[in-house]
Amino acid sequence: MNQQDRDILRTLAEKIVEKASSPEMSARREAWYRMNALRSERPMVLVSPEGAWKEIQELTPIQCSDPVAREFEWQFRQRLWLVSFQDDMPVEADFSLGYEMEPDTWGVKIEKRHSGMEGGAYKPIPPLTDLSRDLKKLHFRTLRWKKDVYEWKKELAETAFGDLLKIVPAPGYCFWTCGMTCNVIDLIGMEEMMIGMYDQPENIHALMRFLADDLEQYLNQLESAGLLWYNNGSNLVGSGHCGLTRELPSAEQPVPKVTTAALWGLAESQETVGISPEMFAEFIWPYQKRLLQRFGLGYYGCCEPVNERLHSIREAGNLRAVSVSPWADVEQCANELREKYVLCHKVNPSYICLNFNEIEIRRELRRRLDVCRGLNNVFVLKDTHTVHHEPDRFKRWVEIAREEFRA
Repeated sequence: MNQQDRDILRTLAEKIVEKASSPEMSARREAWYRMNALRSERPMVLVSPEGAWKEIQELTPIQCSDPVAREFEWQFRQRLWLVSFQDDMPVEADFSLGYEMEPDTWGVKIEKRHSGMEGGAYKPIPPLTDLSRDLKKLHFRTLRWKKDVYEWKKELAETAFGDLLKIVPAPGYCFWTCGMTCNVIDLIGMEEMMIGMYDQPENIHALMRFLADDLEQYLNQLESAGLLWYNNGSNLVGSGHCGLTRELPSAEQPVPKVTTAALWGLAESQETVGISPEMFAEFIWPYQKRLLQRFGLGYYGCCEPVNERLHSIREAGNLRAVSVSPWADVEQCANELREKYVLCHKVNPSYICLNFNEIEIRRELRRRLDVCRGLNNVFVLKDTHTVHHEPDRFKRWVEIAREEFRA
């Protein structure tokens, strides 16, 4: 990494340090601590550009020449873009560096037939075509992380800007969800999963049991290798939430070894929206439940409407936050969750992604606020796979949300 690249990175790091030390960031942190303690004083807003990052990157000239320096620079510029949207996520004087893993897929080949369109649909080509025969093909995954790559990048980061920013492992980089149903579909297919619950329930249970046992031992491997890191800071957790809480260990109050018990965990089952609550309770939830209970605090849901599954997921005991997606029955969620949980409202991204529809944006926010006023509400804008190269839409959505909160 040449001196010019280091100078560029240091200039960006200095901007992040300046933002992180502002009184505004301290106020945001305290607001999240109250939210996650179920004592919120106001609704919070979060923005996650997701698919739209590609468009933003096209509008963001990268100045460094070295490939790793360019990778670091883009991470810095992403954080500064997020600051410009003026949502409630605090900025910290740190730099998250992710672990790179060698893939392992249970001993079978995972294939997908893609549409050919960038970001388009795909169909899995299931490697298991007869569960009663093929289940024995599967074996537990083995953790293989590229330690040398991580240590090399960490050394580069520390040399370039380590005196300005603390270099830390990226929280949640190794593992995202205890959901497992996406893996079922990769292994046997969507239709086969749905029909199998009727035609061969014992085999579906056997597959779910295998995946849960595999994930259990994979988490144990992550713990033993020291690859888990605190996720109760100014970072995203679940499928859209801020992890700040004083109820879990942190880098400032560390434990001898970070285990799942020190972390937020997530479970979701977006792929099973077509099954009944009773079938979810029989085939999906028991395997998710024992994994989610390993974690200090739990988050449930993503894009699926969870309202018909609340009776099941509240059994976890450590559940703290619930996704209330655009397809959820908001009134039912409010009536059953009340002030005992954080409601993470996923607003409809189509009002932002297509033509920016301020009328519908306000109507949706008002409807949710009217039903959930006084509860622990977080409004999350995500799944934005395009903004037609107009990233200012994110900032405008935040402004509209805050106007509605004050109304």
